[in-house]
Amino acid sequence: MAGDGPLAFLATVPAERLDVVIHAAIDSINGDAPLASRFADIWPSQDKALHALAELTSVFRKAGASSQSKQEFAESLAAIGTPSNASTALVEAFDTRAADIRAALVSSSSSISLAQLVDFDWKASIVMSSDKLASIRQPVLVLNLRLRNPDGTLREVVFETSKEGLQSLLTSLDAANKAKLTLSS
Repeated sequence: MAGDGPLAFLATVPAERLDVVIHAAIDSINGDAPLASRFADIWPSQDKALHALAELTSVFRKAGASSQSKQEFAESLAAIGTPSNASTALVEAFDTRAADIRAALVSSSSSISLAQLVDFDWKASIVMSSDKLASIRQPVLVLNLRLRNPDGTLREVVFETSKEGLQSLLTSLDAANKAKLTLSS
């Protein structure tokens, strides 16, 4: 099975350049844009070099996001058919730089929104009827969020949802919190 997966291209990378390619992919997770021209001796096309680095980056991101151990990472590489000559180098690089990868992932996920919650207010009510239906009797939650933008201005966000929508929101927020705790540990 080795040699037919998404990282099969690593079999063509000269052994003396393999670590450079691997660490360039990890560096790109940390925000350093890899220069595809550095790998012109391996891939004549800049598109091929960028694609190769993107595949490697994807593998490291998945492993870092799921907090894989060294053994789990090795098993996941075997499962996707990674060439054996590259697997050892990938596992060693991941083991060495796992903390860097996780820190970069936490940093990038926490920078999604820079607004801060200042205050909130909520109220629950029951919709008894509408212009379409005479009798509904549906519970509704109205959530008012006051947010402070990075420039200091305040804005209000009003969120209105049904019981099912609220349950879905709470499930999503719980999953996001668990992912954050996993990445920050």
